[in-house]
Amino acid sequence: MGEERGLWFWDPRAKLNEDLAKSEAKVFVNALAKKTNLIEDKEIVRILSIRSKLHLKAIYSRYKEMSGNSSSFQINNLFFYFQAYSLY
Repeated sequence: MGEERGLWFWDPRAKLNEDLAKSEAKVFVNALAKKTNLIEDKEIVRILSIRSKLHLKAIYSRYKEMSGNSSSFQINNLFFYFQAYSLY
């Protein structure tokens, strides 16, 4: 938990960990490459459930850089929903 301190959705002192954002973006890239339904993937749900809005934006940005494709309907909808309803 030490490395992830400040990334939880309820922590107003949230600070961005770029390395963690990149590694979690890879989770999304890999899941979409496998044509996984993202909302049924436990790791995806965990990331979306516990990360701050700041961190989710960073993951989405890294995802777009890695995939070269920002038009995935499934991921755009997920990130929009979780960023819109995130507390911080």
